[in-house]
Amino acid sequence: MKCLYTHEAVVDLERIRIFLIEHYSESYSSIIEELIERVAKLEEFPRLGSRLVSSPIALELREIVIGSYVVRYLILDQTVSILRVWYGKEDRSGIES
Repeated sequence: MKCLYTHEAVVDLERIRIFLIEHYSESYSSIIEELIERVAKLEEFPRLGSRLVSSPIALELREIVIGSYVVRYLILDQTVSILRVWYGKEDRSGIES
């Protein structure tokens, strides 16, 4: 499997990075690196996250909690598409896909 980040997920990571720089300037890069490394494990173990909806076997919408973050992703054929990334306590109204 291969992991690909959607534009929305990249924007989410940038928003999280900016927040972390403002509030945790000493450790922000290690937090982002760990998040990206853990997401990369989905290439080997794509079904680690919880399935969100019933769908055909070839199309699976899932979420996984990584530390304080929630990652929503889609498995389609041999690709894991990272759709969104949120801080667990973040207000998702208006931005959730």
